[in-house]
Amino acid sequence: MLRKIFKRIVNLNNIQLRFKSALYVTGDKAGNTYSLLTPHIDFEDRIKDINELKFNLKARKKAIDLDKIIKNWSFYRTLIEDLAIMDVTKQALSRDIAQLLNNKEKESEINHLKDQARLLKGNYNTLKNYLYPVEETAALNALSIPNVLDKRTPIEKETLIHSLHQRPTIKSRSHLNIGEEKKMLRYINPSFFFLENEGADFEFALSNYTEEIFTNNNFIPVVSPSFVRSAIVEGCCSDFSDANKIFTIHEDESKFSVNRLHLTGGASLEAFMAYFTRFSIQTSYLPIKLFTNGKIYEPVSADFESKEPGLFHLNQYTTTRFFVATTNNEEAYKNSYDEIVDIIKKFYDPLGFHYTMTYVPAGKLEDYETLRLSVQMYSAHLERYIEIGFVSLCEEYLSKRLLVTYKDDKAVKYCRILTGCLVNTQKLFGCILEYNDVEAKDFSVNLTSKNVQAKKLVK
Repeated sequence: MLRKIFKRIVNLNNIQLRFKSALYVTGDKAGNTYSLLTPHIDFEDRIKDINELKFNLKARKKAIDLDKIIKNWSFYRTLIEDLAIMDVTKQALSRDIAQLLNNKEKESEINHLKDQARLLKGNYNTLKNYLYPVEETAALNALSIPNVLDKRTPIEKETLIHSLHQRPTIKSRSHLNIGEEKKMLRYINPSFFFLENEGADFEFALSNYTEEIFTNNNFIPVVSPSFVRSAIVEGCCSDFSDANKIFTIHEDESKFSVNRLHLTGGASLEAFMAYFTRFSIQTSYLPIKLFTNGKIYEPVSADFESKEPGLFHLNQYTTTRFFVATTNNEEAYKNSYDEIVDIIKKFYDPLGFHYTMTYVPAGKLEDYETLRLSVQMYSAHLERYIEIGFVSLCEEYLSKRLLVTYKDDKAVKYCRILTGCLVNTQKLFGCILEYNDVEAKDFSVNLTSKNVQAKKLVK
């Protein structure tokens, strides 16, 4: 048995591949890099239904070599077993040597056992050191596997589940031209823009309206951090090193080589997950229902130059974000989802504009999403739908990565998470300006219980 183990150690000399991760930090790096947590990896449970997993990856259009990942994981598990065998053998040799120490007639046998123990200790340390890159590769590959797919998630095209009124049939002017003409909008570039006069009044009234709706449904308002660390970003399935996906604050890289500070905004998913990371929630508090009116910050897409400037492509948005954590109970989770859908309808229906609710196809989901409900309004100028809100069902995926737990009969379980955006203020504002430009009629919308009117947004 030991001969096979030593042979395996020699074969490890060719392994050079190392990955950098802020979320999963192996023991050899723990002295130089801060390790926030060790994610729960359920890879072996996922590969029990290999056909489902392959279908999932194909539907999401993921270029992942699953067979190679499984092979790497099996190799890693084999090395763990080998290390465990060597550890048991070390302990057995130590016991044998201790028993023979007082017997001078066994001196030759004692020396032989000591030689074996020294050799075994050296090879044990060698195997342990070579195990780190193998562990890192296997763990990061396993963490790259996306969430399961909900049965309601379509494969090719969006599925319409709700629609109100008819979409505009006439092309309008750009909301940018309309807003500047009416002095409700000043746009400089994706980073610098202002809603002013009636536009600013609309934003303020909209914030009051969303707050009223959520508090009436027993949601708790919170203020979340605008900055998070790389481990949180990676835990939420985003590449913290990609400048096209997230803003990074420049720091002393020798201090935080893979754990930088990022600007995401208080209404981002990362902000909520940062609060609950490594958090054990008292079961009686579940479900936890939170919301915030705040900012999100994100780089504009790389093909921004090919897109028409305006409120649909910005570095920052004002949004209303909600976050729900429930027990691992199907009925409780479904009830929370139904409640959110009802809130969306209560919010949008009284506005009197055409909007739709659709299920997004698998290829457009984030890795952490099992189902995404997209709330969309029609841009009469671009003549296509713009997503102004959404609901993400995440199941236990994010909780396992960032350890959001609760206890059930002393057993640690992972919370189910449901999150999303009720409304993106700037995108809604742009769609309304274009809608009214072609409809050319007065409308009245109750944005708060005090009946704040939106008539000034008409043509």
